[in-house]
Amino acid sequence: MRGRKRFPRCSWVGVLSLALMWGTGCGEAPPDTPDAALPDEVLEGAFVAVPREVGAAERQQVEQKLRGVVEDSGRGFYLAIRRDQLAAKWFLSAYIQQYHPGGAAYFAASSLGTRVVSFKEQNGKLFVLDVDDRKVLSDIFDPQVLVEAYPIVEDHPPFHRRRGSEQYVLIDPAAGLNRFGVMGDLNAVMMRAQFQVELSLAQKLRLIADGVTFEQVFTGYSNLPDDLAPLYLEENPFRTSGTLSLALRRYQESPGYVPTPSPAREHYFLSEPKLIPNTGGATERVAAKWAIQPGMTPIRWRITPSLLTVQADPRFQAYDLVGAVKRGIEGWNTAFGFPVLEVVMGDSSSDFGRDDENHLIVDPDRAASFAFADWRTNPNTGEIRGASIYLGSNWLEVAHQTFSGDVGAQVAAARPASSLRMSWAGMGGRGAV
Repeated sequence: MRGRKRFPRCSWVGVLSLALMWGTGCGEAPPDTPDAALPDEVLEGAFVAVPREVGAAERQQVEQKLRGVVEDSGRGFYLAIRRDQLAAKWFLSAYIQQYHPGGAAYFAASSLGTRVVSFKEQNGKLFVLDVDDRKVLSDIFDPQVLVEAYPIVEDHPPFHRRRGSEQYVLIDPAAGLNRFGVMGDLNAVMMRAQFQVELSLAQKLRLIADGVTFEQVFTGYSNLPDDLAPLYLEENPFRTSGTLSLALRRYQESPGYVPTPSPAREHYFLSEPKLIPNTGGATERVAAKWAIQPGMTPIRWRITPSLLTVQADPRFQAYDLVGAVKRGIEGWNTAFGFPVLEVVMGDSSSDFGRDDENHLIVDPDRAASFAFADWRTNPNTGEIRGASIYLGSNWLEVAHQTFSGDVGAQVAAARPASSLRMSWAGMGGRGAV
């Protein structure tokens, strides 16, 4: 499992229980704002992105409150889901891409987990149900757990006038009833820490081969302060902002994948616990692993272009950093005896929070002296579906100073310890390597 270590925060903020209501502060466009028209092609596919214009007043508020982190703030979107796909199984994944204050030292670059979900339409809402196999207690007790509800948009003329629109249910992904929190010690929970979202906005919707991804940018206020917020130039110790990357992707298991049971002496990173049916509540965990076999499509890793920024430092120009990283990852192909991993340089068009990509995140901050790995698994089988690795560039500083003969080189440190864990819709991450 991933060990998460962070700079210490004040004890009660560590157990902040946030209620993130996504619609807060980001309502419908004003009536006199024209909605964007859909292109003329016939509606098809499991998901359809439906653009909508954001009113001038709302756009100004977004730009002021979220301080430039929102892209294309004049354009929002609805999401249409084909009705015959609602009962199918889907992966719902959440990943904290940005977090302020604190960045990666707090929660950024962290997977919050993956659920297996399906949908049900009722009473003007589209409900999301957790339907994974982990909770099957017996042959007759297989619960479905409600985790989310999105309001259905009943009258959006640019969409509902289109031929085939009756086959879809249209929702506003920025107006769900999601729960977003930080989980910690019981004492702070009992202090009834609260969080009120001031503004939330959906952006960067992408239709991909097996589903859809988008981002949720949020900012809000806690009733308890973060004493370290001023260190990160957050003048209001009660305020927190961030970007949550979300994905809905069709459920699938790799052909031939066989879970590996946990041995008596643990030496694997393990999946989440799973109930063993008809055993009175006994649980099991399996190894978290990729589906690796001869003839497979190699797992592609993208290096964030920030490595090129580090490479441009005059001290590092004698080194081939890109080549070293590439050899370090692809060198494992020799151990397997066939191509398993491949490495490419990423560019500015690729965000490291995307669920359908794997990223080596190089932080050019010279003070970032920790590193960690993070992965996303199928909760039913333990199969790894994607991963990211965070590397603070201080590790390169240490290597350079060490091998250049500088006996005063500082030692790269572990991530400062903390008992905090971020959560979203009940998914609280795993805890690091």
